[in-house]
Amino acid sequence: MSSLIQALYYQKDQIGKTFKHSKTRYFWKLRIDHKEVSVEFLNSKFTNKKKVKLNGVVRFEGKTPAFENFCCPLELGPHALLVVYNETDFDLRVNEVFFEELYKQQNTQELWNATETNWESKAKPFKLNPRVVCTTTAREALNFKPYTSGLL
Repeated sequence: MSSLIQALYYQKDQIGKTFKHSKTRYFWKLRIDHKEVSVEFLNSKFTNKKKVKLNGVVRFEGKTPAFENFCCPLELGPHALLVVYNETDFDLRVNEVFFEELYKQQNTQELWNATETNWESKAKPFKLNPRVVCTTTAREALNFKPYTSGLL
C-alpha cells in the first residue's frame, strides 16, 4: 500500500497578523492512488483555535483545551491521514507513517534507482582553480636568518 503513496511537498509558515509566531500554517501535499491530495492545518497559539482542510474543504474547525495534544483523523478511501502533535511540532501521518519518513524513504529510493549514467549527467561540472606554486621556501620568502651568536 505504501507504494501508492508519494510525499510531494511540505511548508510551514508563521502567519499571525500582529505577532507572526502566534499563528502557524502547515501545508502538506501528497499523491495517493495517483491523485494529488493537500492537507492544510492552521494553529493559533494564543486562542488554541485550529482548522484542518483536506483538498480545500474544512474538516475540522474549533478550539481545543490548552495543554491537550491535538489529533485530527481524516479518512481518504482506504487510507488514514492523521494530523497529530509530534513532541515539538505538528505532523501528518499517512497510514501510521510520518510524512517526513515517507519523504525521506521516497528520496532514498530514487537515489537507489538512479543508474551511473544518470548520476554523471546530473553532476555539476567542477573546475579546479590552479594553485600558485611557490618556487621559494618560507625561510627564503621571509628572509629568515637564524640567531647564532651566543651559542656554543
